[in-house]
Amino acid sequence: MRKKYFLYYPRNFANEYTTIYTESKEQTSELMEWYKKNASQNSNLESVTTKQLRTFSAIERFRRKTDPAFSGFCCPWNPVSVEDFLHPKE
Repeated sequence: MRKKYFLYYPRNFANEYTTIYTESKEQTSELMEWYKKNASQNSNLESVTTKQLRTFSAIERFRRKTDPAFSGFCCPWNPVSVEDFLHPKE
């Protein structure tokens, strides 16, 4: 299975999100189950294509150059695995 990418918005801010990737159907279902249990009214989890991910990366890099006060809350070019997202190592 190819990697699938998701954007998780914990709040209603368009420039604050985490990019997550899954490598199997089991990981995808684990992520969806986690979202169903932990979703709030303001959070959102959406699937994105690789092309969309490249666009988000370009937008964020441009934003960091031109408007640093409203950037740096996401890093779409460095997605995290489901394991790292759901079970962060401290």
